[in-house]
Amino acid sequence: VYTETGVTPYYVLQDTAEVYAAPDIAAASVKLTPGTRVSVGRYATGGKLPDGKYINWYEVSYMADDKMAAGYMYTPDLLQNTSLRYKNVDFVYEIAAVTEGDYAAPVTFKAVKNGQTLASHTFQIAVEAADDPQVTVISGDGLDGVAFVAKLAFNGEMCGIPIYEYHFAWTGEVLVKLPEAISMSGEGIEISYAETVIMPADGAPWGAIVKTVATYEPIGGEDSYETKDDFAAQFYRWDGKEAVPVKQTPEILNYKSEN
Repeated sequence: VYTETGVTPYYVLQDTAEVYAAPDIAAASVKLTPGTRVSVGRYATGGKLPDGKYINWYEVSYMADDKMAAGYMYTPDLLQNTSLRYKNVDFVYEIAAVTEGDYAAPVTFKAVKNGQTLASHTFQIAVEAADDPQVTVISGDGLDGVAFVAKLAFNGEMCGIPIYEYHFAWTGEVLVKLPEAISMSGEGIEISYAETVIMPADGAPWGAIVKTVATYEPIGGEDSYETKDDFAAQFYRWDGKEAVPVKQTPEILNYKSEN
C-alpha cells in the first residue's frame, strides 16, 4: 500500500532545524527537535544566506506542545523532503544550496529507514529548475521484483530551461536508477528535443522500458513554422537488477516478414 504519494509532501528532520516567523533569516525562529514531521504548504520565495548561498523558502506547519504551529523553513536547513513512504521506508530528495554564478544544483534521491540511508543517487539539474520538484509513483507491474517506480520531476517552466524526469525502481532492498528523460524547448533554441520514458505499467512490453526521443529543428527562416522532425527509441530489458540496453537487430525487426 502506498502512502503520502501525489499529495503535499512533508519533511523528515534528521537533526534540529529552525522554523522562522517570516521568510527571512533575520526573523524570529524556534528550533524543532530531531524527528519532527513538518507539513509543507507551498514554495514561498527564494532567498540568500549571509554566506552567499541561495535557498528556497517554504510555508510549513508542525506540531508543538500538542498544538499546530506555522512558519517558514528553507532548504537545505537540515531537511529532507519526502513525498513517498512505502511500508517503513521514506524516499527523500535533497537539493543542495548553490552560490551566485552556479548553473547546476546537486540533487540526491535516497531511501531512508529509521534515520539510516539504505541507498542513494546524486545527479545535477539546472538551478532554474530546482524550485518545484514533484514525486509521483508508477506501478512496478511488468518489472520483476520491483515494488514500484518513483519518478522525481523538475519543470523549469521557462524557455530554454530543461524539464527533468528521473526514475528509480525500489526492489524492497535496492534503489535502482532507471533511464531518465530530459527535454528542452524554447524560443531561440536551434533544436528542441523531447524525451519520454515508458514503463510496462504505462504501456511498454512486459519486462521492458522504452525511451523515446523526438527532435524538432526549425527550417525556413524566422517567420516559418516549418520544422525538420526526427524520432528514435531506445529499449531496455529489466533483468531483475538493472535496466540493460537492448540492441535492435535486423533479425528481430524483420521477424514477421521472414516467418
